This record gives sequence, C-alpha cells and structure tokens, in this order.
Amino acid sequence: MRSIAIFIVILLGFTGTAFGGDVTTSIRPSQFTPPATGITVNQSFNVTLEETPSGDCISIVQSQATILISRQLLERVGAATPKKWTTEQERLAFIRGDRAKALLQSLTPSTDKFGCTSVQTHISDDSLYLVSELLQSGQVAVVNNETHQHVSHIVVTFSGLRVGPHAGMGHISYSFTEQSVPFLCLSWWVS
Repeated sequence: MRSIAIFIVILLGFTGTAFGGDVTTSIRPSQFTPPATGITVNQSFNVTLEETPSGDCISIVQSQATILISRQLLERVGAATPKKWTTEQERLAFIRGDRAKALLQSLTPSTDKFGCTSVQTHISDDSLYLVSELLQSGQVAVVNNETHQHVSHIVVTFSGLRVGPHAGMGHISYSFTEQSVPFLCLSWWVS
C-alpha cells in the first residue's frame, strides 16, 4: 500500500509540472541574460529556435518573418492565469495569461500554408511581449518570408540610449542576422 501512495505522489508531482500544470514550466527561461535597463547599451544574443512547434500551432505574420507558436503552449499559459495575485511570480503569470488569451482570441478560422491557425493581421503590441518572451526562450519556429525557409536561430538585440538621469529609451529587435532588418521591434524601457 505504501508503494502505491509513493507512486501517486510521484505521478501528481509530474502532472503538476512537466505536463503543463505550472506556467513556469510552460515558458522556458530566456537563452541569455539580458542587459540591465536604463543604460546605454547595444548588445546582441543568438537564440536557437525550434524547427516546428509541436501539435497544433498558430502563426503570426510580420513583414519579414512568420512566427509559429504551439497552440497548446498558449492554452497552458492562459489556463495558468491566477484569479488574483499576491507575489511577483503570480503577477507575471497573470500578465502572461492575459496576453496568451488575447492571442488565442485573435485567431481567424483559416489555416495558413504551414497548417497553422492564423492570427488576425493586427494584434495588440501587449500580446507581442509574450511572443517576445517565447522568441527569447527559443520556444517558437520562425520562417523567413522571403526564402520561405525555417530559420534555425535568430539574433536578439537590446539597444538603449540614456541621455540624462531621467531621459532615455531602449528597444528590443529580432532579426535573422546582426546585419539584417529586424522582423520585430518592441519598446524595452523608457525614462
């Protein structure tokens, strides 16, 4: 009887983590440590991407690239949204969950040439911050729209300019190489 109880505890431990019960295991950490905000910086990092998302996927078309994301991953992140939060980790899970739900609500009834469900042409910039986090972790696939080929890695560049104690701004850009035009650019910090 004791071995059955141990087996149940082990099984519950796995279902609560590795099988998607916890949002912290759904989104992997970034493949790099980003620079501090509020400083003058121009630093790039290479990120290795998935070749194709597992299971059903959604696609987000940008000018230079199409980003493919696992629908199950977004559903797990959305389902892990706490009703209310008291810690920083819970607050971040709440924000991620809202962003995942917004992406899922923006799906069209059609599929694209990759077999993924398309996202409406205009999605909120806020939702793109979840996409940014997934790009930094490498949990997405990216297709170069010009060559129609999957890319194995991308370059993430943090650019910041501080011109005074309370003046400056920074951006995060995503591109195929350090020399290529970014396919996504987001505000990183403003003071």
